[in-house]
Amino acid sequence: MTLQRTATGPANIVVSYQNSGDAEVFTAVNSLSGTTDTPFSIPINFINNGAPIVFKIYGYNGTAAGGHLRLKSLSVTGSVPLPVNLTNFTGKNKPTSVFLNWSTTSETNFSHFVVQKSKDAKGFESIGRIESAGFDSEKSEYSFIDEKPFAGNNYYRLKMVDKDGTEDYSKMISVNFDGKALAVFYPNPTQDFVRFENIKTEDISSVVVHKINGEFLGETHPTTDGIDISGFKSRELILQLKMKNNQTITSRIIKNL
Repeated sequence: MTLQRTATGPANIVVSYQNSGDAEVFTAVNSLSGTTDTPFSIPINFINNGAPIVFKIYGYNGTAAGGHLRLKSLSVTGSVPLPVNLTNFTGKNKPTSVFLNWSTTSETNFSHFVVQKSKDAKGFESIGRIESAGFDSEKSEYSFIDEKPFAGNNYYRLKMVDKDGTEDYSKMISVNFDGKALAVFYPNPTQDFVRFENIKTEDISSVVVHKINGEFLGETHPTTDGIDISGFKSRELILQLKMKNNQTITSRIIKNL
């Protein structure tokens, strides 16, 4: 609300409001001076109120006849209580997915969550729905797995829907997914040679080969074309790629003897 007065206009005002027949509550605003705009706000707490709210504004203590007080602008804003008390919302990067987790402590008349995702933090798409656990006062834990995250930043939020259709949104969180694909070995079955994708040859220290029962058969090194397994005489082989970053990648290979 913004008020404007002339130099001789009312120096004091009273604002009152009435809610559904309740007694008026008065809020006094004092010491208006000059002719400049005077903005102020009035906090009002009417929860689940469906009736109109009536406002009255009047001024007093003008210094001369002909003084004026003008209401320049009036805006009414409000917030709707969340249909659920969300206490936590986090996301974690997994090798091939993003794991989302959240918790609540109150779900009075709550219906469900809609998980939404965005690539640019602007346009969101719905990727899943989770029903309410139905606990009014107990803590509830929820989780959701995004099996197809974008490479790079993924932005997530929860749309929270009450049983009467009331909606609200959680804060937005960001999870960076590196987009690394799983190692692929082919052909499988094969005769003498195994090729691989999504792995750089220079990142491999060595390849350890075992039988399916764990018996050690030997160790070799890959070339730019792949892994030569012609010297290993077993129908089923376990290849363990020892990476320079101390990671181990394992694959089961069927060999045509």
